[in-house]
Amino acid sequence: MLNSVLAWNGGDPDVGDTVTYNVYLGTSNTPPLIALDQIDTSYDPGILENDTTYYWKIVAKDGNGALSEGPMWLFKTTKFGIISGQVTTSATGQNTIIADAVITIVETNQTTISDSDGNYKFTNVPIGIYTIKIEKDNFSTILLNDIEVSVSGELQTQIPTQELFVYSGDISGDGKIGMEEVIHALQILSGLKTEQ
Repeated sequence: MLNSVLAWNGGDPDVGDTVTYNVYLGTSNTPPLIALDQIDTSYDPGILENDTTYYWKIVAKDGNGALSEGPMWLFKTTKFGIISGQVTTSATGQNTIIADAVITIVETNQTTISDSDGNYKFTNVPIGIYTIKIEKDNFSTILLNDIEVSVSGELQTQIPTQELFVYSGDISGDGKIGMEEVIHALQILSGLKTEQ
């Protein structure tokens, strides 16, 4: 599904005349009337279907009843898909969910945050191949290359669970990851402590 706005240039050469617009939009080359006597020079048709050709035109009417029909325009909506996944770590010795990780589609700069179950989801991703970047304070950044959103199936690309491996918080400053660092990591993961 896609949300768009149709826009056009309008007006009347006679100063002071009001102009209204009838908007025609549909999937046939003789689209139905969907908005009557509209004043604005833009129209929001709501959600449009993916991978569909739409036809539209505008008929302008001035205060004297004169009509001017614009040309027929057409456009095709793009195919979109979904990228989703989950972020976890085993740095604590068991599989632990990572909430609030920042996940970015590098090519589109779309960003989301993993939820309390470590899950994330991007919708309305154009068909293509992408790089996903996963970041979380005190963990190494992960880059996932060649993630494909394709035309087949339901257009959902499920990325396998991604594990953030390296906990990078040397709390004691001794260059080692010891008990103090493990306790600190557990406190951050459980939400008992904020990251420093």
